[in-house]
Amino acid sequence: ESLSIFSYGLENLSKIDKVRFAQTLYGRKKDGLLYQESGVSLGQGSFMIPIEKEEIFKDLMRKWKLKYKSKRAFVNG
Repeated sequence: ESLSIFSYGLENLSKIDKVRFAQTLYGRKKDGLLYQESGVSLGQGSFMIPIEKEEIFKDLMRKWKLKYKSKRAFVNG
């Protein structure tokens, strides 16, 4: 399975914007964009998504003006 792994930092956001971003990404009850697009949280500041959904999350990072890195990986599972 081809996946993209994203890592990001929230240093440039205010406390309120950090909460808003988290709600957009994760949702309040795991109903956020990450879960809607079959992604998996890898811990604080990182997640993994199917490679075909990569542009959605790149756009999200650009919209919030976040510094991020993405890598592609192949996972057997």
